[in-house]
Amino acid sequence: MKKIDGRIVAKRIHQRTKETIERAGTTPGLSVILVGDNASSRLYVGLKEQAARDVGIDFKKFFYPSDTPEADVVTQMRVLNYDDSVHAIITQLPMPKHINENNIIQTMDPAKDVDGFHPDNMSMYKRGGDIHKPVLVRAIMALIYETEEAISHKKAVILGNSTIFTDPVRIALEREKVHVKVFAPTPQTIPEETKNADIIITALGRPHAIGKEHVKEGVIIIDIGITKLAGGKVVGDVDYAQMKGMNGFITPVPYGVGPVTIEMLLANTVELMQKKLLANA
Repeated sequence: MKKIDGRIVAKRIHQRTKETIERAGTTPGLSVILVGDNASSRLYVGLKEQAARDVGIDFKKFFYPSDTPEADVVTQMRVLNYDDSVHAIITQLPMPKHINENNIIQTMDPAKDVDGFHPDNMSMYKRGGDIHKPVLVRAIMALIYETEEAISHKKAVILGNSTIFTDPVRIALEREKVHVKVFAPTPQTIPEETKNADIIITALGRPHAIGKEHVKEGVIIIDIGITKLAGGKVVGDVDYAQMKGMNGFITPVPYGVGPVTIEMLLANTVELMQKKLLANA
């Protein structure tokens, strides 16, 4: 299979975002709230910060210890809501179990919801309203477009256990006239429908759950699943090695969806800034 290298796609988006900020003459502000000591979350925030600063975004971090009361996080969110220098906010997930993530997200000003998680924004997106696409959806679609394959009237299977993920992706594909089926498979199972799918998007977090016996020649595979094995190696839901020699396209893990997701986060930040400038003009 041909590799869809997320680093190459990300580099193009990064340069485009940088040029847009330079032309705008205004510095976008992006803030992140992180609660706890999750090593992966801190790594992701660091990668976002590095990319944001390079394109010219003012990136601010608000880190809290694991035992921080939910009320304190809500207070910080409200402060950011009223800070005019902040155009976009990230709530880095997951948060500690005693914090209701939905409450935190709903406290956010929808106009600063860069990820697209706020219920108001999700509802507007589903209705086809004037709203930016969720970051992950933008990344997935960019990687599919990178193949330059026609996808209209093709069959897609989405594998995932969260409707926060599957619903927006399904909608984006359906708007491209793709026939979509969504599955939340039980552990150790992969639905038979993957064998006839032209596009497979998987976010199960089950290492090497999908082998060559589950896919057909010519398929486009977007692998969002990520698992760190005992030896430290990071792998996806798809057994990448088994796909060699087959026809089709596949995103590697790592360096597939991840880099593009970060760059789409920055692109959404710039869009939110531009909307605010237009509203205040």
